[in-house]
Amino acid sequence: MMQLTGAQALLRLPELVRTALRQALGGRPGPVHLDIPQDVLAGRCDYADDAFDIAPGRYRALAGARPAADAVQAAAALLRGARRPLIVAGGGVVASGDAAVAAVQALAAQLGAPVLPTQMGLGVVASHSPHCIGQGGLIAGQPVLQALAQADVILSVGCRWSSWLWDERGPLARPAHRLININTDPAALGAPALHEVAMPADAGLALADLLAALAEPGPLHADPAWLPGLQALHAHYAAGLDALADDAGAVMHPAALARAVARALPADALATFDGGHTSFWSNHFTPVQAVRTRLHEPGMSQLGFGLPAALAWQLLHPGRPVFNLTGDGSFGFTLNELDTARRLGLPVVTVIHNNAAWGIIRQGQRKQFDFELGSELAGTDYAAIARGFGCHAETLRQPDQVAPAIARALASGRPAVLDCLTRFEPHPAMPGFGSMNRYGFDALPGAA
Repeated sequence: MMQLTGAQALLRLPELVRTALRQALGGRPGPVHLDIPQDVLAGRCDYADDAFDIAPGRYRALAGARPAADAVQAAAALLRGARRPLIVAGGGVVASGDAAVAAVQALAAQLGAPVLPTQMGLGVVASHSPHCIGQGGLIAGQPVLQALAQADVILSVGCRWSSWLWDERGPLARPAHRLININTDPAALGAPALHEVAMPADAGLALADLLAALAEPGPLHADPAWLPGLQALHAHYAAGLDALADDAGAVMHPAALARAVARALPADALATFDGGHTSFWSNHFTPVQAVRTRLHEPGMSQLGFGLPAALAWQLLHPGRPVFNLTGDGSFGFTLNELDTARRLGLPVVTVIHNNAAWGIIRQGQRKQFDFELGSELAGTDYAAIARGFGCHAETLRQPDQVAPAIARALASGRPAVLDCLTRFEPHPAMPGFGSMNRYGFDALPGAA
């Protein structure tokens, strides 16, 4: 964050904007806030004609760094000798571009390795790929936990080992693992996960060098049963979730709703995953074919981001259907943006898993402390609210109503809200999620 004050700040605006762009687009990319007080913004200043014409390549690096040659050779040697290699692909792969995504897929095929995309790396391998054993860390359940527990060499690319990649003992990349860590941000190397080989480098450039090194003559030692075994476990786990989705109770099971939505999504749909517990179900059932087609804020510190993000996505892709898959609690944070959607003609379809509660919070209160406080959200008619904003809206009670309702929502040409009444049923990954939230807690004085 930078704050400009005084008349001299006007003269520095071109320089400071360049600084903001350099920070936003270099190293570890991210948002930058440039704070310009009103008196500065209202001022007048004469600039040189070429003050804003400086080419980006003059004030920031346009390409990431290549890894050191000795680090590439050390990493290639580890991967050659690995019996159970695992690739963890994060948002850094997506940020690096299509070549980096293709390189992950090529490396997985060459090594016979499973790939675990983080929530920021959704689509690095498609959800139907034989190398995909689940996505998003521990919320993907037993196949991912087993892969992380049994891998002997982990190639981590563009991953910070943050949300959903730790448990009560810390990062799921344990000190005993031989970890190869590739990241553009040097601060992400060695913390929180310890590495054997570190590469402060662009993901695409590092992966290209690794592929070239592994193309040299020499055997690979991956266990041929490693990937098939995890594929079988993943299929068994998926079958268990499908069995939950077959529940025909009077009030919809969240798995049944998530599966019905997934089956009804157009092939070119873009979708945000918002909310806590809701995102667990969406994460499994919603098919992912490519990067930048599913968007999730995995730390859940920004509940309600789904609708604003979906609106921005619709502005970028006016010809594609855009969905916001959300929980009732998270939707409540930003439902006022339905007004924005209607005024700007953005036909985003919001699907609400409405279990009338802060589901995870209520579950934690009941299980850990045997009480409830402030977790009740019953009595809100989200369809009526949406109609008040001028949107298409329906209330749904059964899975077989979902596909026709989505078709009507898309045909309406307006922003739409489908208020789907569900019950709370714990996702099978909930124990792992609870374990993650105890990281560091046991060390506190007086902790049980």
